[in-house]
Amino acid sequence: MTVYISIYAAIVATAALAWNIVTVIRNRQGRVKISVNLNYAFDAYGGTGKITGQRTVIGIKLTNKSENSRTVTEPYIEFKQSIGNKGRFMQFTPIDMIGTYPKELKRGDTFSYSVDVISLIEDVFPHTTDENEFRFLIRDTMDVIYKSNYLSVKDTKVMHKVTSH
Repeated sequence: MTVYISIYAAIVATAALAWNIVTVIRNRQGRVKISVNLNYAFDAYGGTGKITGQRTVIGIKLTNKSENSRTVTEPYIEFKQSIGNKGRFMQFTPIDMIGTYPKELKRGDTFSYSVDVISLIEDVFPHTTDENEFRFLIRDTMDVIYKSNYLSVKDTKVMHKVTSH
């Protein structure tokens, strides 16, 4: 009987040790979540609150979910299918975001910004099909790549069409 108790105790101790090792390794790994969604943005006139127009934007939010701080570099766009002769990847930094990268995100920090889709529609989407999808990628200085969910080219165009009328 004592042999069975000893074997049981050894199994429990080994499982606990393995769990602690996995937890330590997971906590040391970088985890930056990229959330993206299509939104409408409203333009106001000179602080008066009068709305002068609306536009379609892609809201991007980076959240550091790791125990340590992470320094992220400029975002990229990845398409599921190649866009003409440009390949599947494009560096994409809005003009007003140039100079803000690399960006340090401390534990629990978030960094949000929006991208006006008109530049994608005018410069990138003519080289691809409506069936294509794209997502944002961000790389940290440890060379780990974080990926957002996919957005549809067609849905982005439709939403922009609604706001431009």
